[in-house]
Amino acid sequence: MDIYDLEIKYLSENPAQIHKHWEYSTPLFQYVSPEGNLPSLVNDSSCGCLTQIQIGSEAYWSELTEKIRSDDRIPENPYSIREKDLPVFAEWQRKIDNEYGRKPPVEIIVQGMVVDSLDTIG
Repeated sequence: MDIYDLEIKYLSENPAQIHKHWEYSTPLFQYVSPEGNLPSLVNDSSCGCLTQIQIGSEAYWSELTEKIRSDDRIPENPYSIREKDLPVFAEWQRKIDNEYGRKPPVEIIVQGMVVDSLDTIG
């Protein structure tokens, strides 16, 4: 089990929290960037998460932008994200981690509080 599985499990048990997790860029919804946060891009375009890229933001890595936009499994509206969509977000986050050398997060943090952590599963 990785951090993405852990968050899917949590959100499956608490689906009303999906949008809040999106707002706080938790692991499933982190920015498509080297650190998973909002970087400054050299071309002054807006780097986004998977959902934001679907509606016009860019990925840190330009070759990913069109690949993400062509995946019609990614909702364009964060309020449309449902439990059934979560594995798609996990799939993309793992791909970004593996192919671009990004280190996956070890905690799920919402409003400054740790919601869950890989430490809890040993």
